[in-house]
Amino acid sequence: MGKAEWIKASFMVLAVIFLYGCANSPVSGTGTYTAGGIIGENAITGEAISGSIVSVRDDGSEKNGKSRYENDDNRYKENEEFDGLIQYRLDGTKVREIELQIDEVQWVSNEWVYYTGWDEQYQDTLYRIPIEKTRKGDRLLTDQREKIWSSSGIVIYYATDSYLILERESDHAELYKYYLKTKKKTKLIAGEEDVSPLSMAGHFVDDTLVPDSQDHTLMLDGELFFETYRNLYRLDPETGKIAAVCPTGEKYVDFALYRGEFYFLRDNELYYFNRESKKAELYLSEEKLIQQLGKLESKELTKLSSGEMALARGRIYLAFGMEWRQKDRESGKDVLYQRDGLFHVDITEPGRVAREDVLMEYLDQKGRYERTASGAGSLRAEHTCSFEEYLEGTACFVHCYKKKGKEHCRYIFYDLATKEIEERDEDELLSE
Repeated sequence: MGKAEWIKASFMVLAVIFLYGCANSPVSGTGTYTAGGIIGENAITGEAISGSIVSVRDDGSEKNGKSRYENDDNRYKENEEFDGLIQYRLDGTKVREIELQIDEVQWVSNEWVYYTGWDEQYQDTLYRIPIEKTRKGDRLLTDQREKIWSSSGIVIYYATDSYLILERESDHAELYKYYLKTKKKTKLIAGEEDVSPLSMAGHFVDDTLVPDSQDHTLMLDGELFFETYRNLYRLDPETGKIAAVCPTGEKYVDFALYRGEFYFLRDNELYYFNRESKKAELYLSEEKLIQQLGKLESKELTKLSSGEMALARGRIYLAFGMEWRQKDRESGKDVLYQRDGLFHVDITEPGRVAREDVLMEYLDQKGRYERTASGAGSLRAEHTCSFEEYLEGTACFVHCYKKKGKEHCRYIFYDLATKEIEERDEDELLSE
């Protein structure tokens, strides 16, 4: 399902257009997504300084946690045009620009702004600046800046008033607990490459797609979630205790939350995280998905490629790449067919997969299968309409074809609620 870089670039414009309106979506709270009910001030001894307190809706679900880039009064972002830090009010109004040698904002609390920059020897360094609360908002005491740690590739994933959970890329992306008072550091996950958190940006909480500006690490019942090439882990940041949820085996993990419950797609299998047993339960196996999708497509599928998931109106939407083999009528040769499709599973009926017929039939009308040689004389036929991305309430496909000798693309937006379809030309999107 890969695209050329210029297609990706045009879609970034598209994402900005559609996600701009998401800034006022109900994504509130701070630091981490918490789905374990309201946490009292002394519930954990480190007490997350970016507040992992949540509130409960009438339906029993919890609201999302706040961004790692904001506190109760202000939001912060590095200035990409010059060395500096931009301070905003929570409504997006710019307050001031602060001259500062900064690479990236890492974490914001009511007491501190954590950021990475470089020291006098031009080493990558983690700093923090204290915040003085005033009637007009935050006042950063830049003259009291503290140097925490010089090391390349530091990223903070969780912060309290006594410790940080962070990654250091120079150690092959190993995960550390860093104690702020003693400057002692303890490895939490070591010996496994590509340790990364389950970041909420770009994932769904109920029907809301979390934008990049509200990025934070998934937390359930006081535990953070990380993945490596080997396992999906849950981590108690207070004790440092780590337990494997399930093996990943270098497989892609996508996830979403519905009323505080955690569903994730590990490559081609759908799982549910049982918060009582702390174990992953298989929701839909790859074998069952291949069987059901093949039946819906009237094809004997041989393979699914890594899918992506979204949540809308109590349904889990699944986008998969599908493969099957079919004899060419004229040559009698085996042809490998490939196409992307969109399906859904009702959370109340986990065993039954349904096809998005309106969209799939529209894609059949718009696109076609293009034949290419795939080596050793075999043939491949790939559909010209492919899945691109989920937006809030919408699935986006892209139709690429030749026009006057040049490749051209049109974006197809499918409303998950109404099943209405809208097409937009990439040139039109770029001009907006």
